[in-house]
Amino acid sequence: MCGICGMSWEDKRLVRAMTDTLHHRGPDDEAYFTDNGISLGMRRLAIIDLKKGIYPVTNEDQDLFLVFNVEIYNFPELKSLLEKKGHRFKTNTDAEVIVHGYEEWGTDCLNHFNGMFAIALWDSKKKQLFLARDRFGEKPLYYYHKDNKFVFASEAKALLPAGIDRSMNTQGLHDFLTLLYLPGDATLFKHVKKLLPAHYLILKDGKVSTKQYWRLPPPKIKAWSEEQAAVQLRKLLEQSVKRRLISDVPLGAFLSGGIDSSTIVGLMSQITKQSVKTFSVGFGEETDELKHARVVAEHFNTDHHELLVTSNLAKRLPEIVYHTDVPTADPTCIPTFYLSEFARKKVTVALTGEGADEEFLGYGRVQRMLYAQRLAQHYKKIPTIIRKGVSSLVKLTPSIQVRRKLKRLPNL
Repeated sequence: MCGICGMSWEDKRLVRAMTDTLHHRGPDDEAYFTDNGISLGMRRLAIIDLKKGIYPVTNEDQDLFLVFNVEIYNFPELKSLLEKKGHRFKTNTDAEVIVHGYEEWGTDCLNHFNGMFAIALWDSKKKQLFLARDRFGEKPLYYYHKDNKFVFASEAKALLPAGIDRSMNTQGLHDFLTLLYLPGDATLFKHVKKLLPAHYLILKDGKVSTKQYWRLPPPKIKAWSEEQAAVQLRKLLEQSVKRRLISDVPLGAFLSGGIDSSTIVGLMSQITKQSVKTFSVGFGEETDELKHARVVAEHFNTDHHELLVTSNLAKRLPEIVYHTDVPTADPTCIPTFYLSEFARKKVTVALTGEGADEEFLGYGRVQRMLYAQRLAQHYKKIPTIIRKGVSSLVKLTPSIQVRRKLKRLPNL
């Protein structure tokens, strides 16, 4: 990953201070650009084209300046297409297709990118700043706009050196304690927002406008058999994994032994010629996944590495919270932190199985939501008196969590 930041005025000292807070995101290189009305900063983690000193990325006319946190998987195809249209490239980085793509297609360039990204592009001709975030929000991007001051960064804490208003978002705190996440563009800072996934932002003449550039298309219903669906799914997974193996640095995979990470490791072992480096973490408990991961690692003959954490987790909890940047109710951030730190000693990039539960209805609550949606379609057909009676009975029924706890109690 990389880290980007900037603000709507020229201040070389301040942009360096903001960029320094993002050093952990990009230890390999740094870049700055300042001009009347803009300051941009960037820390880079080198993955493709390891040369230094070529950032920010610019176009041929030197009127576009880009700082980025990107992985554009289809950049070879886009580069070839743009070169045929007359664009000249200085590097072999995936990020350079963004400036030439913007030259060619404007903001519509976002619809050409297959990847994950958070970008900030200064158009010196139009005197406007263009920020954008990938379709599913894999790369973070925060911004602050108040009192004619606009500041943005990959992490909310990188905004603080700019002297922003740190007032707490009390409604956001309420939402987090209720829902266990912050919905929409909210953060715990009253005046700091997240740029939403699949959105871009334009800052021009002190005014901010945002627009959604992509929506998840409705599913194309096909009368596939289970076998046909499995073949198509495997094809898509193979394409996805293969695209993510484009790298000029060592890469590996996090392996838990579950279906998602095991599938990715299996595909990596078929696509690459070398033994895949895999990494697993455990805490010496019955619920550890180490034994399951070991079975998969042996089956695919990976270069397997295990980390057993036995230290007091509370000692490093402040550090973990600092790096999560926004509040999280997911305890897996703790093993993920330890595993990332452990794997970084061997590899720079690691593939994971994150997101599979959302895609394949792995959470029980998602299935219950689908059932509820189907019931709602017929709910209004039920007489009002019966509906009110059922509603009253439901209120007297313990929640699923309470019933589970009651089952664990010994028989008295």
